[in-house]
Amino acid sequence: MSFDRDKLVVEFVKLKEGQHQFSHSLDLSFFELFDYSEILNAELELKVNLEKSSNWIHVQFEVTGTLQQHCGRCLEPIDFPVHGQYKLIYRLNSEEESEQRQFEDDGVELVYLLPSAINFDLSQTVFETACFSLPMLKNCDNLENKPCNDQMIQKLDELNSKNNEETSVDPRWDKLKDLIKK
Repeated sequence: MSFDRDKLVVEFVKLKEGQHQFSHSLDLSFFELFDYSEILNAELELKVNLEKSSNWIHVQFEVTGTLQQHCGRCLEPIDFPVHGQYKLIYRLNSEEESEQRQFEDDGVELVYLLPSAINFDLSQTVFETACFSLPMLKNCDNLENKPCNDQMIQKLDELNSKNNEETSVDPRWDKLKDLIKK
């Protein structure tokens, strides 16, 4: 089943001024919209708080759950916990703006909407927030239950030891080291 991207398109012209909240469950089909092949599985909850006034819309959202990716060392699938938050401010009916502009300041993204705009799409921002919440090093070092593929780890150790044996020390380095000692 594929994710309906329209769930994350907010038609702000239909909203009354004030607070609005909605939530969605996101799975792998959401990430398939972006052709992001590194995600193997996803179980995320998205909570969106939106406050509309006559000229502004403040959007805060939170993404929590797990994303599954391959371990960077042994290639076993690992579930990584994800927790990300993001804030957006949309400026409505900005007559002085001739085209849509964006800039970021203090962790809040400000987006100017054209007077003809009737909606905005949160899907790209939600996708990026979830992906940026993943750790830089994707391995099982910090996990309690390590799902390591023992055969892969053994093969890596063998290749690493062979590589260390083949690397011989160039005698010119010894002469340079002698210069440092003096």
